[in-house]
Amino acid sequence: MKNSDAATPLKSHGVSRLLMQFAWANVSLNIVSLLLTSLKAIAPTIEAPVQGLQQILLIVTIPVVLILIVLFLVWLYRLHVDLKVLFNDYPITPGGAVARFIIPIYSIWGIWNALSTFANRFNQEGGELAKSAEYINSTIGGLYFLTITSNMLNREYSRMQRESPEIEPLWLFLLNDIVALGLSVMLLLMVKSMSSSVVAKARQPK
Repeated sequence: MKNSDAATPLKSHGVSRLLMQFAWANVSLNIVSLLLTSLKAIAPTIEAPVQGLQQILLIVTIPVVLILIVLFLVWLYRLHVDLKVLFNDYPITPGGAVARFIIPIYSIWGIWNALSTFANRFNQEGGELAKSAEYINSTIGGLYFLTITSNMLNREYSRMQRESPEIEPLWLFLLNDIVALGLSVMLLLMVKSMSSSVVAKARQPK
């Protein structure tokens, strides 16, 4: 792959651009979902047309999210290929990085380890790269908080559906949409920051 912007060719550069486009699309869809849920809560009389729009939105969202997940894993793998080139002693392999994100239970530690390792390594570079590292470190706690909150809301919704399937808890839908929007924005900013850091490192003279 050719990358005229960087001194060192990057495997992740092309896929990061495509990933960012889908990340933006995901943020936009989450904003629309939050607006529709809010409208449903404010004006119950137009629930039927809003419900129809939400179903259409769901049909669009599912493939976008699936593609986003696949692109993220490809990007994560290629990013760590680049990191192995930029830092000969980088401790996480490309396959190990993907495993840290997708293996249940192991990912509880693995996601933190992958992100903190990236941040700590770039923090050692100083300057603007260190600022990016500080940002990554500062988002890890928020990522875990939002993920845990999302899981708790989904479990609560499942419990309420088992007990009273005829009830639609709009407050729960609103909270879930807010959390989903927060996660999508955080993912977007994290990918952007990490990709920019790798590009900046690759541009540095050897």
